[in-house]
Amino acid sequence: MNKDCCNPSDKSCNPKVIPGMLCYCFKFTEDHIKKDIERTGATDIPDKIRLEIQNDNCRCSELNPSGKCCLGNVLKFVNSLES
Repeated sequence: MNKDCCNPSDKSCNPKVIPGMLCYCFKFTEDHIKKDIERTGATDIPDKIRLEIQNDNCRCSELNPSGKCCLGNVLKFVNSLES
């Protein structure tokens, strides 16, 4: 099991907050998004995450310290850069 992951039934265990990490399942950071936008003028990271969610590969409840899907935070960050 991933060292940052824990057993969701173990209430004493919390995944680690990693500064700059936006997507704990697929390891996308703020820097990944910034560099993507700098290089191409846009980012397809939200689309990549959506595809993984559709393919049932998301493990936010285990990996994200909030226990929630990261896509909202990813989109909020992308929008802050595009404003």
